[in-house]
Amino acid sequence: IDVHFGGFTPCYELAAACESQGASLTLNDVGLDAYPHLQLIGATSESLIRHVEVSSISRATRVHPGRTTPEPVLDEQGYIAIPQTPGMGLELDWQHIFAHRVG
Repeated sequence: IDVHFGGFTPCYELAAACESQGASLTLNDVGLDAYPHLQLIGATSESLIRHVEVSSISRATRVHPGRTTPEPVLDEQGYIAIPQTPGMGLELDWQHIFAHRVG
């Protein structure tokens, strides 16, 4: 289960169960459309989620260029900043969208 395939609420419930037992949780491959993972991290204790796989972020930007315009994902120490803006943390590339509009 993860936010992308299982949904936010079941993933949050799993995180709460892990936390109640003193277990940590690792979230699977976070793509650009899976920023809800970061919201989940922000809604749990700092020690619960220690690792998030981010290998698909660069792959997703190559496969879907212009799909979104994310803020820098990893800082100098390799940490992910939790988005501070409303929504899921993604900004649409409207220029790309309008350039590829159909109809």
